[in-house]
Amino acid sequence: MEYLAVYLTEVQVTAIDIIMEYLEVYLTEVRVTAIDIIMEYLAVYLTELRVTAIDIIMEYLAVHLTELRVTDIDIIMEYLAVYLTE
Repeated sequence: MEYLAVYLTEVQVTAIDIIMEYLEVYLTEVRVTAIDIIMEYLAVYLTELRVTAIDIIMEYLAVHLTELRVTDIDIIMEYLAVYLTE
């Protein structure tokens, strides 16, 4: 994220744009869903940090909320709703 913050200042795009663009390309090759990749990464990452996935996601959203498009927020919240009910 620190690298992205520096990089994004130069190219003037948002982190969510880069993540979603990467996921779209990657997902067409491996045929899995974005939430699967994100949650798998978080599961490994969270074991080291000992915090919850929702904490990381909400902290990220709080910082980048003004940069996110409404559609991106809607998608993330929809994923969270499904994930949290499980």
